[in-house]
Amino acid sequence: MQTLGDMFRRNGRLTPDRPAILYEGRRISFAALLDRSSRLASALWNLGVRRRDRVAILSMNRPEYCEVWGVGELAGFMIAAINFRLAPPEMRWIIGDADPAVLIFEDQYAELVGAIRADLPEGLRYVCLGDRCPEWARPYEALLASGDPQGAPSIARPEDPLSLMYTSGTTGRPKGVIRSNRAEFDLARSNVIELNLAPGDIYLLMMPWFHIGARAQQTAAH
Repeated sequence: MQTLGDMFRRNGRLTPDRPAILYEGRRISFAALLDRSSRLASALWNLGVRRRDRVAILSMNRPEYCEVWGVGELAGFMIAAINFRLAPPEMRWIIGDADPAVLIFEDQYAELVGAIRADLPEGLRYVCLGDRCPEWARPYEALLASGDPQGAPSIARPEDPLSLMYTSGTTGRPKGVIRSNRAEFDLARSNVIELNLAPGDIYLLMMPWFHIGARAQQTAAH
């Protein structure tokens, strides 16, 4: 194994029924998570997203966030996590700087995204998580259902960029930090060793997933 995608596929194959996510009474297995991330990767590919292209997500923590991270791990897309606590001008600047091909946003942020949409990159495609989707965005579940369970015809490589995380910007503009698949895989492995994690352990993750600390913990519990 050299990437988180390798680990993701291995878990789906060897421990398909083991829970990958426990969320508000829902139990999502490794097989189910792999299937949905694979379908989403395929659907995004059909929208024109290619290896190393950027997919941005604006959402609070929810299972779909892991699915979006999964398309980066599997297909080599770069995931740009947007801080939902930012003011609209700050969010507009970061999304513009990240220059994603697709912005996936939770429906509670639809009004905010709609208000800054005219200033966002031309050609940006919008995908909405939830039931209250604006007419200018494609519903997430409909997009995912259109994908092939075999996934996208691209595979993440160790040197591919996987995440684009932004600093807080306390001394100026936030700065985008790119982390490779290899770096994320090594971080997950070191966390497993240092925290003495074992199969079947449950990790309570409370930090927001736009933060590198939450991401590091999530990969360790992969």
